Amino acid sequence: MVKTRNNLVHENDYVDEWTGLKERVDYVMCELQKLSLEAHNQTMNSLQDYFKNVISSMEEVEVNRNQEKSKLYISDTPIYLDASSIITTSVHL
Repeated sequence: MVKTRNNLVHENDYVDEWTGLKERVDYVMCELQKLSLEAHNQTMNSLQDYFKNVISSMEEVEVNRNQEKSKLYISDTPIYLDASSIITTSVHL
């Protein structure tokens, strides 16, 4: 179309050809934008789900940590033993 712009006689209407080309380019760009936004939204939803799981896990760890603060464990043993009751009875005696 660029080469034919200087022709005195055009086989097809020159303006219609450019209008058709512009419409095709606009359509392709709109489709690209739509696909890009859909991919972005899916990624954002996945990221939000991931962070919700992280927050939930952090809350669960915090609850477990608070429950475990009252217990004292002897870590040198192959089995972790709740030694808080042994130590408090020995100290009281």
